[in-house]
Amino acid sequence: MSVTVYAHLPSEIRRRVGARQVTVQVPEPATFESVIRRLASEVDPSFLEVLSPEGDGGRRGARRPWMRHVLVNDRWLDLPRDLAVELRDEDHLYFIQPVAGG
Repeated sequence: MSVTVYAHLPSEIRRRVGARQVTVQVPEPATFESVIRRLASEVDPSFLEVLSPEGDGGRRGARRPWMRHVLVNDRWLDLPRDLAVELRDEDHLYFIQPVAGG
């Protein structure tokens, strides 16, 4: 059986793929990490940077800002601790870009 997850893309990836949201299916048990790996293989390889606390191995330094702020439905994830969080069918992932002002 598989789990369907809706990923709401950050603007950086949205511009490249031409979509605000993508749907991915992963086998049960679906974890945040398994969804990220599927997004990296089907949508954009930069999603793999979410799995590393150092981002992409130091080539760009720390993770991109949208990789630090992730919601599953209405729950904030604490990365990398929550990589093993189990996702349910029809969960929504939101990659939130920080907004600064002043």
